[in-house]
Amino acid sequence: MLNGPVHVAGMLGCFVVCLVFCLGLISMPVAAQEKPVIEDKSLIDKAREGDLEGVRLELLAGANINERGLDDGTALHAAADWGHAHVVRALLELGAQPNRRDANRATALSLAARRGHIESVDILLAGGADPNRVAQDNEVPLISAARLGFPQIVTLLLAAGADLEETDSTGRTARDWGTIMRSQQVLLALDKAGRAR
Repeated sequence: MLNGPVHVAGMLGCFVVCLVFCLGLISMPVAAQEKPVIEDKSLIDKAREGDLEGVRLELLAGANINERGLDDGTALHAAADWGHAHVVRALLELGAQPNRRDANRATALSLAARRGHIESVDILLAGGADPNRVAQDNEVPLISAARLGFPQIVTLLLAAGADLEETDSTGRTARDWGTIMRSQQVLLALDKAGRAR
């Protein structure tokens, strides 16, 4: 039988070793996940990766440009969500439908607006994306951009005809969200557009 001090010292040593090991694990750098764990259709994966050449090869091999994958998203949804503006442009030029919704009701425009991808938003609007199409959380892209503090996207959406009076499921407008979030730049963009109309 171990005596008291030796047993306590052994337990303390074990505790210290475990603590050092855990701290080592915590301090290890964690790389951002670059590829989803669940693979989607090849065309959609290529769009998500920003691989324009891969997208073109998939289309040449017969992939449907508007084919739906996981969560009913398309290649355009994937490219817009990840901010690959060059892929967004190419997909639109090749016939991708800009106003399709995924299983969460998101459009490519709503995804790009929520992520702050200014160039993708601009390309989608030029390609026929509807700035007033209600998307996920019953928000139009203008409300999402105002709520998340993206004044440049607010300006682009307003220039494309986004409705200042549109409300979300809480009854709030883009201006309400700009005020709640105390985003002076968003409020300035909304005021400027309101005066121009």
